[in-house]
Amino acid sequence: MSAYVIDRDHISYLSSLLLTRAITMHGSNFQYYHDKEWHTVRSKTDACKVGQMLWDENIRSVSGRYPDCKTLDDLPGVIGENYQLTESDIRPVMAVKAADVFSACKCYEYQACEHDGWKNSEAKAVIESLKNQAVRLIPGMEEASWGAPEWYRNVA
Repeated sequence: MSAYVIDRDHISYLSSLLLTRAITMHGSNFQYYHDKEWHTVRSKTDACKVGQMLWDENIRSVSGRYPDCKTLDDLPGVIGENYQLTESDIRPVMAVKAADVFSACKCYEYQACEHDGWKNSEAKAVIESLKNQAVRLIPGMEEASWGAPEWYRNVA
């Protein structure tokens, strides 16, 4: 498996999604559960901190995959990037599509899972929560049966 440090637009998109009301239930703030407590993203400052944590986790993963790399520029990814997220990187997400959210999350997971700490990491908790909340964006999801669909119940 190969891995790379994701680019600024990718981490900006994931971080900006945390403030996008279309993702969260009933327009509430984004939440995730980690280390036996709930964490809430309420502001650009919060989204920026979580985004930086995600990027740091990605760097930790890629550094673990390529231990011979001595500097950030040696790692696979954008050369010359400072890997510091700022509040100006948190931008409005105008159109939220489930496929875009899931693809960005899956790509991030692939790039961040290369070390032993991934399974219990805060980054994994954020991405799992983002995917779980984005499920509601799938067309028909809100109207779907909770359990077996009605048409199945009537199959002989």
